[in-house]
Amino acid sequence: SMRAHDTVLGLDQLNILTLCVPTMDEVKLLKNYPGDKAELATVEQYFLQVMAIPRLSQRISSLVFKNSAHANMEKVNSDYQLVSKAADDLKHCKHFVTVLEGILAVGNHLNGGTYRGQARGFRLETLLRLTDVKAVDRKTSLLHFVVKELQKTSPGVEFLSTELESVKAAAGLHLDGTKEALGQIVAGLKQVNDEVLKAAGADPEQDEEASSEETHDRFRDVMIPFADSADADVEAAQRLASSANDAMKGVTEFFGEPFKQDNAGRIFRLVADFLITFDKVQTDMKVQAEREAAAKRREESLKMRKSKSQAALKKDSNPGSATDTPAGSPPGRAKPAPPGGEPIDLVAAMHNELKAKAPRHESEESPSSKMRRMKELGLTSTSQLLEYDAASPTARKKLIVKTAKSPKHRKSSSVEGLPTVAEGGTSNPSTPRKEGGSGGGQDSPASPFRSPKEGGREPRSPFKEDEMARDLEQEGPWDVAAVAAVAKDDARDEVISRPDSPEQPAAPARPAATGGPPPPPPP
Repeated sequence: SMRAHDTVLGLDQLNILTLCVPTMDEVKLLKNYPGDKAELATVEQYFLQVMAIPRLSQRISSLVFKNSAHANMEKVNSDYQLVSKAADDLKHCKHFVTVLEGILAVGNHLNGGTYRGQARGFRLETLLRLTDVKAVDRKTSLLHFVVKELQKTSPGVEFLSTELESVKAAAGLHLDGTKEALGQIVAGLKQVNDEVLKAAGADPEQDEEASSEETHDRFRDVMIPFADSADADVEAAQRLASSANDAMKGVTEFFGEPFKQDNAGRIFRLVADFLITFDKVQTDMKVQAEREAAAKRREESLKMRKSKSQAALKKDSNPGSATDTPAGSPPGRAKPAPPGGEPIDLVAAMHNELKAKAPRHESEESPSSKMRRMKELGLTSTSQLLEYDAASPTARKKLIVKTAKSPKHRKSSSVEGLPTVAEGGTSNPSTPRKEGGSGGGQDSPASPFRSPKEGGREPRSPFKEDEMARDLEQEGPWDVAAVAAVAKDDARDEVISRPDSPEQPAAPARPAATGGPPPPPPP
């Protein structure tokens, strides 16, 4: 008889056996073979040994499922756990909401004077086109401007991509494949349960003769404990799948997007693609800042050399000056030049001394490492971290004490643009949060992209209007037509488009950031 045990028949052997099951025609030929069966070849001898086992193919398939079910179940559970975590992280990411509100505020200002300047939100697809909306000089994009402004008002926003690592991982999942894998597990378990019933002789569809032939005590004893355990595991996986689906629906609707069951993970892919652009913009800005700093250093060094050259010429023209003649030297003798005859670059010398005093870190420190060090030191911005690295041990202690006493530091746990406790937020960041949901409630933030009637709140700009307008004018003029086209393409009745009441008059027209008239409303 066949011994159905994991230590005897592993998964590889079982997969081979599935290919070596004799067909009905082969069994019939062997039974009717008139010659000496002992003289048959190896394959036929194998068929003679196994063809007496009832339901051989189905039982081997059940054993294959038993040996592979654990790994397949772990993969399915891992995928759905990641989806739930990504949805929860995205929904509660304060910096991502701040970025969206900043983009909305700038877009509304540029579209001021039209109904597009009163938008409550925008489609997330627009995030992928923000680098195409540029100032007229084509040097600065709308996203570059927003990131630059947010770095002034929202410390830590530069670590957005690190905060949403789970979203980037979830964007790479093939959720249709995960759903199909769970369906295959359910189907495989049903087949196992059917075979257990037949092996126990308890299948109501069996007649007496079939029940007697198909009963297999060893198969039944091995498979019943597995089937009972697998039933509980499958039910848990189905609950996890349902919870993950609800979480995706909740976070999609939280940002005012339509949820489609056949494309449930769309929001993760949109945000992951935006994070790639967001990181690239920050890298571009960093490179540009380094270039500008290097150009400024070269300019200062050139000015200093020019000043020294002029001073040297002045000394040569006044050889009898007392200030230029060392004590005890004959009149008219000039102060000796430094060794090598080259003037000393004081700026470079100070820079080298500062670098020597500062502790050495990797030239390209990761955002997560910076964030971890900032948290350990109680700092709130990368500029403070750079100042700390360059300071002496005594100055570092003073900097930490000064930062701890700063009102800005005391309020760093509350980011502007997000609900307070009274508005549905939570006073304790470690308070457990509910997964999924559509926003609103004690453990879920109020969505700024849904109307208050739906449990949302009004979006709030992270910028001061006058400062934002001034900076827009300095960076502009802007291609307002492109901004208006983006708003028009992404308009929707329930979230963007027009004021709440059709009779409500439009906001009074104000000049756009270009200084010219606002774009005309659409026909």
